[in-house]
Amino acid sequence: MLLTSCEKQNNAKRDVSRFVKTLENVSSAMKPKDAEKGEVIAPVFYDGDKHRDPFELPASVKNVKQYPNTILVEMPLDSLKLIGIVFHKNLRWAVFRGTNGRVYKMTEGMRVGTQHALLTEIQRSQIKFTVDVNTEAGVTAKEVVMTLQEPS
Repeated sequence: MLLTSCEKQNNAKRDVSRFVKTLENVSSAMKPKDAEKGEVIAPVFYDGDKHRDPFELPASVKNVKQYPNTILVEMPLDSLKLIGIVFHKNLRWAVFRGTNGRVYKMTEGMRVGTQHALLTEIQRSQIKFTVDVNTEAGVTAKEVVMTLQEPS
């Protein structure tokens, strides 16, 4: 019995040695061939003086005010379609359809879209927005008019 257990230990050591040798062969086969040749990779230099810092916000976005009452913040104003205007007593609503197919109603004084456009006036056939635009002279207000389209 003693000889048998010694034989098992020798087999186990032999198996481990074979396994380690197999791993060494596999790892040496996986080494990059360039590393064996000793080739030097030429460094690449990047000159970013002419480009803006990718971690800085562009000037057109940097000075834009954020308004907490803005709805549809991720949707640009030009992606909304004016589909109706509702007058009821002293209330006025502009009804829009977004590119996602959903219908939204807004009143004067609400801000909408990525530009935080202020809905300033609702008339019978059109509505007016005021959008803050960054220019070289600073922030200026621009009026955007949407007209009610006839149903097709």
